[in-house]
Amino acid sequence: MERHDVDGGSRPGAPAGAAGGPPGQRGDVPPDHDEPDPGDLHAPARPPTAPIHDLAYNATGRGFPRATASFTSRTDSVAQVADGRIAFTRASRNRWTAWGSPHRSDWVEVAFGARRTVRALDLYLWGDSGGVRAPRRFTVQYWDGRRWAAPHERLRMPQRPATWAMNSVRIDPVETDRIRVVFEHDLPAFSGMTELMVWDTLP
Repeated sequence: MERHDVDGGSRPGAPAGAAGGPPGQRGDVPPDHDEPDPGDLHAPARPPTAPIHDLAYNATGRGFPRATASFTSRTDSVAQVADGRIAFTRASRNRWTAWGSPHRSDWVEVAFGARRTVRALDLYLWGDSGGVRAPRRFTVQYWDGRRWAAPHERLRMPQRPATWAMNSVRIDPVETDRIRVVFEHDLPAFSGMTELMVWDTLP
C-alpha cells in the first residue's frame, strides 16, 4: 500500500502553557518525549502524490472526495486530513482537531461523490500531549443508504488509539458513498488527526 508524503510542518511552536491549552502548546510535554529533529521543521515540503487507491485523497479541497466534521477548531482545517500530508510535529499546521468542541464526541466524514468499495482505513492521529490527545476510542461507520451503520471489523492495530502513529482498521468490504470516524474525546482533551486514508484494496 503506497504512503503519502510526510512533512514536519513549519509554524513556530506555540508559547508554553498548562494542559488544556490550544493545540501545539508545549508547556506540559515531558522532556524525554520523542519528536522529529527540529531541523526538519523548516525543510521544504514535497508535493504530495496520491496513492492510487486512497479514496479520501483530495489535494485541492474542492469537489469530491469531500471531508467534513461535526466540529473543527478555528485554527485547523478538516480538508487537511485528505491532502496527502502527514505531519506529526507538535507545531504541525496540517491537521484537524476538535479542540474547544462543546461535544463529548465528534466525527470526521469523507463523502466520495459516488459509491465506492471500502476495505480499510488508516488514521494518523495527532496530539500535543496537552489539549489534544488520543481519543478514548473511535468507531468507523458507513452510510448504508438509510442510516449510519458499523461495519464488521477484521483487524484493528493498535487496539488502543495512539497519537504520532498510524491507527489501522480493516473491515469486511462495504459499498457506500460516504464513511466517517466518530471520536470519543479523552476529556478534558480533544481528538486530532493529520491524515485519514480510506482504501478500496489491501496490500
